[in-house]
Amino acid sequence: MIFRNGIIIGMIAFIIFIVSMVLVLNSKGSDLTTDDYYLKEGTFESELKARRLAIEFNNPLSIKISDNNIIFLCDNKTKVTDLMVEFTRMNNKNLDKSVSIDKLPYAIPVKNFVKGNYYIKSIYKIKNQSLEQDTSIVLK
Repeated sequence: MIFRNGIIIGMIAFIIFIVSMVLVLNSKGSDLTTDDYYLKEGTFESELKARRLAIEFNNPLSIKISDNNIIFLCDNKTKVTDLMVEFTRMNNKNLDKSVSIDKLPYAIPVKNFVKGNYYIKSIYKIKNQSLEQDTSIVLK
């Protein structure tokens, strides 16, 4: 009789645990990286080509993080035009930012961002060829 009661209590505890885990996981929000995921897949080949070109140019765009600024630099030999930088904060699309940059070097104040991990996508042109670089940074 005691053994049977232990099994029943164990099964009830397990069911309560599973139901509570389902409720907790459903209450957490999960944002997709982009809302138009399937539309972006159509441009995947051009993005891949732009990344390969950036590697061929030895990734001329560099990002430095100081205490107060995120600094975008380019080597002196290369002329970068039409620079667009997208900051993506995973699981919170409200913190995503896009910046269009006209002239390098360019500094963005760190105080404009919430601390945490950011994925940076830099799209620019060199000699009318589209290039793309991806970087991850951690702001503390």
